This record gives sequence, C-alpha cells and structure tokens, in this order.
Amino acid sequence: MEYTRRYRSVLLAGVLISGLTLAACGDEQKLVDSIAGGQSGEDSQDSGQAKGSGSGSERAAEPTTIDALGLRLVAPASWTPDPDPSAMRLAQFTTPGGAEVRVFGGIKGTVRMNLTRWAAQLQGGPEPEQRSFEIGMLKLHLIQGTGNYRSGLPNDADIDGALMLGAIVEGGPDGLLFIKAVGDESALGPEVDEFTNMIRGIKLSTPDLGH
Repeated sequence: MEYTRRYRSVLLAGVLISGLTLAACGDEQKLVDSIAGGQSGEDSQDSGQAKGSGSGSERAAEPTTIDALGLRLVAPASWTPDPDPSAMRLAQFTTPGGAEVRVFGGIKGTVRMNLTRWAAQLQGGPEPEQRSFEIGMLKLHLIQGTGNYRSGLPNDADIDGALMLGAIVEGGPDGLLFIKAVGDESALGPEVDEFTNMIRGIKLSTPDLGH
C-alpha cells in the first residue's frame, strides 16, 4: 500500500513536471513566434510604405497653359512655373537644368530691332541663327545663339557659355509677345525641341479672332 502511494505520488509529480515543461516550451515557442511575427510585420509595413511612396501619392506634372496678350501657349510639363513672376513678365518657368524661360510683352521697337538687340547680348560666339515662319495669321520670329550672355539689365545675371532661345510672336490682338530662354548651354541645350514645339503650338486665345 505504501509502495502504491509512493508510486502514485511520483507519477503525479512526473505528470506535473512534464506539463510545466510543455507549457514552458509552448510559451517559449509562442514568444519566438511573436518576435518573428513582429519582425515580419514590421518588415511588411516598411515594405508597404516603400511601395506606397512611389505609387499614387505623387501625381505626374501636367503642361502649363498660359494666356497672354490674346495668345495661348502651352509650356512643357517638365518646366516649373514661377507662381510669382516679376511685374515685367507675364509668366516665367525654370527648366530641369535650371535655365530660365520668360514670357513678356510691352517692349518698344520693331521685331527687327529687338532681334538685333538680343543677338548683341551674346558675346564671343558665332552669329546667332534667325528664322521666321507663319502659323495662320501669326508670324513667328526665332533666334538661337551661344556665347557669353551680357544683357546689361539690372537683376539679370551674366552667364558665360550661355545658350539663348528667343521668339517674337507677331499678329496677336494685343501687340508683340516675347518668349526668351537663357541658361548654361549644357542646361538649356536639351530643351531646344521643347521650346520649338511650344512656339509652334502658339495660337489665338479666342479662335474667332482668326476669321
């Protein structure tokens, strides 16, 4: 009888120890799973944030439409518009390379006089190229040249090794429209096609004026 009691006591103690061991192991496994799960969740969150940051959170830039002096032009989406251009300018943009594009009017003198003045602002380079063409009732005059830019105007920085792209639009209802881009040749050079396409796309703000 005493032996049986001792056996039962030993057996019960063994069961309790085994149960405690299994419970401890189970808790340890849960802890490991919890840590692993936490790390996995954090990685997933980071991954989700990384994926989300490059998706729909940023909208692609769109072209900028400008109505000036009765004419409409559309600037490339890659050009950043200046929300507060100077009082002398109708609009102003900065190209990805840092060159400046200005839209303005109210300049005195004929088309030829202004083209000659622009050409003289480029020093030490070849004679700027000039050409003219018509689009409907509008006549467009373009100039392109390189050299050391010296406008002689206040608040207009000198630029060595500059490229100038200029256009004067004749035939609009409110006088001549001037578009001028100036910057380092390496910065403005990639924008020549964009500039030309913008100029070729100029039209009357009110199409009925063309009839």
